[in-house]
Amino acid sequence: FMKGDVNQSIEILEKLIEANPKSSEYLLAKANYCFEKDKFYEAEETFLQAFKIRTTVKTFATFLRLGYTFLYRKAWGDARAVLTKACELKSNTSLGWLGLGIGCLRCGEYKEGEQALTQANLYDHLNAEVWGYLALLCLHDGGRMVQAHQALREMLKCELKNLALLEELA
Repeated sequence: FMKGDVNQSIEILEKLIEANPKSSEYLLAKANYCFEKDKFYEAEETFLQAFKIRTTVKTFATFLRLGYTFLYRKAWGDARAVLTKACELKSNTSLGWLGLGIGCLRCGEYKEGEQALTQANLYDHLNAEVWGYLALLCLHDGGRMVQAHQALREMLKCELKNLALLEELA
């Protein structure tokens, strides 16, 4: 029902939540909808509300989305904590490790960030963002120019589309 009229979809979700305030499923649907629409503050609030109702909603996918919500909001420490939990739940995914690496990098935890980004790279060596953040980490962590250059070369091969990261690297 989320593919049609956007306003109607959110109205239906709001009515379902109002009628069933203890339904973590409806709250998760709303949180995911808000995430998809870049409404990160509302997504965060709704994810956390669903967590308070039922701990069984604490799945890898939910932690991943909440972690990326924190990243988009630049709440680096919260992102790092949530994405650590996501990686504990499912350790064989590039996106979880990438997010954790970004969170650690932004918190100035370069060793942990590099470990997470290296893990992400193991699961998806063609992810341009992983290479870009590895390059950025090398530049921040004592100007490791040779490693940064290698990571940038790989990033360019993979065609990075994240303009904000490109600008930061420039």
